[in-house]
Amino acid sequence: MIKNNNLSLIVVLVLTISLFFGVTFRLYNLNYENFWLDEILTFWISDPNISVLESYQRHLQLEQMPFFFNLLIKFIHKIFGYDTSIGRYVSGIFGILSIISSAYISRIIKKNDAYLLTTFLISTNVFLIAYSQELRVYSLTFFLISLNLIFLLKLQKENNKKLSLCFFLFVITQILVIISHPFNLIVFFSIILFSFYN
Repeated sequence: MIKNNNLSLIVVLVLTISLFFGVTFRLYNLNYENFWLDEILTFWISDPNISVLESYQRHLQLEQMPFFFNLLIKFIHKIFGYDTSIGRYVSGIFGILSIISSAYISRIIKKNDAYLLTTFLISTNVFLIAYSQELRVYSLTFFLISLNLIFLLKLQKENNKKLSLCFFLFVITQILVIISHPFNLIVFFSIILFSFYN
C-alpha cells in the first residue's frame, strides 16, 4: 500500500514538473521578440476592422497556407482586441493543449506510464516551443492532428461500428486538419492507408 502511494506520488510529481516546464517554456518571454515577416502578414490579414472578404483578398495576395488560421485569428482579435500579443497567446495555448493531447494519445496506445515520457518530450521539444511562440498555424496544426488521432484511436476501440460521436468528431477534426495546412494531407492519406491495413 505504501509502495503504491509512493509510486503514484512520483507519477504526479513527474507529470506536474513536465507540465510546469511545458507551460513555462511556451509562455515565458512570449512577446520578447518582434514579429517575423510571416507573423506581420498574419497580423495584417487578420485585422478585425476590415471585412472577411477584404481579409481573404489580402490572404490571397500574400499567403501560401489555407485561410482557416487567419480567419480564426481575425475572430479572436474581434473578441479580445487587435493587439500583437494576443495572437501569440493563442498559439501558446494551442501548444499547451498539445502537451495534454499528446500524453493522452500515449495513454490510449499503451496503458502504462509511457505518457509521462511523452509529456516530458513534448514539453521540452525546442521546435514545438518555438512554434508555440509564433503567430503562425503550426501549433494549431499539431493540436488538431493530435485531437484527430485521439478520435481515430477511440473509434478503433469502439465495438459499435455505427455512426457515433467519436466518428463525428473524427470527421470534423479531419476537415479542420486539412484546411489548416496543406501538408496535413499526409496525415489524411496515412489514416486511409492505416484503415486499409487494419
